[in-house]
Amino acid sequence: SAGFGASLRFNSSDVAEPRVPDSVAFENCTSELGLSLKVLGGTFWTKIVEWLPGVVGALQDRLDSEANVAMCREVLDAAEKEANAFMAQAHAVAREAMQEGAPPEPVMN
Repeated sequence: SAGFGASLRFNSSDVAEPRVPDSVAFENCTSELGLSLKVLGGTFWTKIVEWLPGVVGALQDRLDSEANVAMCREVLDAAEKEANAFMAQAHAVAREAMQEGAPPEPVMN
């Protein structure tokens, strides 16, 4: 079975309270894809890899390791970039709304 996980931290560049988040950071990424490699066909030299002890296992381990690194580095970095663009816009809207102040109290007739 495959698994993927990361921690998410909200950051704020605001100095004054209330500090509204304007960016996120993914941390502690773990990826266990569990990829399996099987030679389905090819030339004689491609197929012979199946019969050499440990070659398929070594290739599979290397492929799985590199795929796990790519998930944490490239996929998560792209997600963080997109999330930060959204967070910057949400921060601007929140700060603008806070500058408007509270609406007036209703008056009873």
